[in-house]
Amino acid sequence: WVNEEHRGGTAAIKLLRAFEQWAEDKGAAVVSLSDLVIDGATPAGRLFERLGYTVVERSHCKKVN
Repeated sequence: WVNEEHRGGTAAIKLLRAFEQWAEDKGAAVVSLSDLVIDGATPAGRLFERLGYTVVERSHCKKVN
């Protein structure tokens, strides 16, 4: 999560790269990220795709009461 006042700069990319490095250091072969999509693409989703991530799953929710 990147607070709104820090969005638009390099904070999100630095955080994401640190996460990727941590995962690689721990021996991970793959990392997975998710962002909440209500209506269409999100800024986070567009960033993930620009950095080489691929959408592999969609989730659906329904309120039951």
